[in-house]
Amino acid sequence: MTDPFQSFSAMLRYALADRVDQNAPTYIDMVADDVVMEFPYALPDMVKRVDGKEALRAYLKNVGDMITIDALDNVAVLRTEDPDVTIVEFEGVGTVKATSKTL
Repeated sequence: MTDPFQSFSAMLRYALADRVDQNAPTYIDMVADDVVMEFPYALPDMVKRVDGKEALRAYLKNVGDMITIDALDNVAVLRTEDPDVTIVEFEGVGTVKATSKTL
């Protein structure tokens, strides 16, 4: 178990270490144009996969308008033989802005 991270970018800087520009100001600045994010445990009516930097930027804005991320922890990093591919698994806790319900 890791200590909770203060931001998604901080968690990725830790998880990706030398595979990411540590000085990148935001998560979007860290990822490749062909980034893929999958959300296997997303609620049934939520997005399960996002392909590409611009789609990810739009997705994160939408999610940021709905949810406040309170904590990110339990980070597992799976490095692949391809230096351009890293799998990062983590747990997140957030609060739905409209209802104040914790997820």
